[in-house]
Amino acid sequence: MPKHTPEMIHFYENYLKSHIDLVNKYAKKYDEQLSFSEHDKSKFMEPEKSAYIFLFWYGFHPEIKWDSDEKAKYLKYQINHYKNNSHHVGFYDDITKMPEIAIIEMCCDWCAVAEYKNKNCGPEYQNPYDFLNKFIVKKIPFTDEQINIIHRVLNKIWTD
Repeated sequence: MPKHTPEMIHFYENYLKSHIDLVNKYAKKYDEQLSFSEHDKSKFMEPEKSAYIFLFWYGFHPEIKWDSDEKAKYLKYQINHYKNNSHHVGFYDDITKMPEIAIIEMCCDWCAVAEYKNKNCGPEYQNPYDFLNKFIVKKIPFTDEQINIIHRVLNKIWTD
């Protein structure tokens, strides 16, 4: 992997800390006793850390172009992250087995990303409901009960 600059590392570490804090902010909105202390911990460890430093740097700096072959190398670590973290649908061979607590964490994750991007990337970022309706419902075969859980959670924690 190419070398990270100190600026890239600083940006990534600040973003990830902020993201985890926001996930737990939304967890507390859902239930005052709820905390996801292990959320995205794998992003602090190799090989994910090095790959995600680049993915986040380029993702939040779209004016910087990078080679699509290079990007593809890093995206495999994103898939690894999904397969190893239960709040991602990629963790499950059978999505109908995703438990309610993982769905709650997933919703908190969506809200954290939306809040961060709305504050730092402009108003064009979609809210969690748009993300759910445009991408998730069309691609992920959640059960009706799981969809109801997602709506219940988002209705409780997300406010525009």
